Amino acid sequence: MPFLHADAVDASGEAYQQLKAPDAAIGLLSAGVTLVLAGMGDPNRARTMPWVPLALAAKTAADAGGGLYLFAEQVTKHRKVCSWCTVAAVAQVATLPLALPEARAALRRLRSRS
Repeated sequence: MPFLHADAVDASGEAYQQLKAPDAAIGLLSAGVTLVLAGMGDPNRARTMPWVPLALAAKTAADAGGGLYLFAEQVTKHRKVCSWCTVAAVAQVATLPLALPEARAALRRLRSRS
């Protein structure tokens, strides 16, 4: 499809702004942190370790915001969309609603302690 052009977007100067490293490598590192938070703790972690679901919700919210921002930048600035970046942005946005119920349970647990 003519509007999908990963090479043009990924080779842009913005792709190397952070730490002068490829943004894909930084994205993989970020996904690793999300994976650790998602897998950390026991099934009752909203009660036993409420900071984990809250950290996961904050992380997924930041990721979703970043994914949407980068997608908008591709559309408005480059007028081309990276297919891989779009898949990553969709995945980032999709993880946020999955993290919210457990974060709400963790908040209820913390409030009940007060």
